[in-house]
Amino acid sequence: MRVTCQLINAETGHHVWAERYDGELEGIFTLQDEISQRIAAIIEPALERAEERRTLSKQPSNLAAWEYCMRGNAYVGEWTKEGQYKARDMFNRAIELDPQFSRAFSGLATTYARVLRFFGPEDRSNYQKRLLEAARKAVNLDNSDSQARLVLSLAYQMTGQPQLAIAEAQRAVELNPLDARANNVLGLALSLAAARYNEGIPYLEKALKLNPIDPNQQMYIVQLALAHLCAGRFDKAVENAQEAIRHRHDFFEAHLVLASALGHLERQDEAQAGGSPPCCRYFSISCRSSGSRGSSSIYSRETPG
Repeated sequence: MRVTCQLINAETGHHVWAERYDGELEGIFTLQDEISQRIAAIIEPALERAEERRTLSKQPSNLAAWEYCMRGNAYVGEWTKEGQYKARDMFNRAIELDPQFSRAFSGLATTYARVLRFFGPEDRSNYQKRLLEAARKAVNLDNSDSQARLVLSLAYQMTGQPQLAIAEAQRAVELNPLDARANNVLGLALSLAAARYNEGIPYLEKALKLNPIDPNQQMYIVQLALAHLCAGRFDKAVENAQEAIRHRHDFFEAHLVLASALGHLERQDEAQAGGSPPCCRYFSISCRSSGSRGSSSIYSRETPG
């Protein structure tokens, strides 16, 4: 038996999402449950991306708080420092219109987290402070929102508080077990913040299965590669890093992990021939060992020269 599901924008006729499922007729009820779970995991982010595109076409003067938030999410997804600044402006406008809007504070916190992780702000401690403030505010406004919980988990990861990070991520998964991002963040907290790789990696793998069409697939894949790297599974790290590069060739974290894993395997010639972006030469990776404390940042930036 074959079931085809489609999500279509009724106003424009645009196909937002489509998927086909196959199964045996005698297992119809099992297939029904499987389809329901997979659709639930995919349809929310698909709808959010459609709304992000819609709000980008509207004039800012006509946007409501929720629409400012959607536009902010779209800018976050640009993966540029300038995009994070634009997103921050959108989330702040949303907060001005609705100071009780938890998702706006979650989005605001996400911009600080992205800049901290990928763009190395000069005033790192100030960014960490603002990240924590915004993430805690989001949870205080809506403690039943899995997005708020997972962003607070990221904040704790980035400020060297792994046990609090794990607790918040676990709560996010409890609130929404089919949320790919929540499962991803729990995997990060267990693997990269607490060095509990055998516990964390299954959550990172589950996140990839829950939403295989996520536009941020390369980030999920490279995080899995990084967990395997830190766990000493260098062949798996190479495999995952190469897959992440196939998704997005300019994603420097993937090149960084690939080069490190190949180096551990004494395949330096392949690492040097891999075409890594120039910025990678200024970064190194340090993995956490079980029981260690301190900041959970695994990347260190070296001064060019």
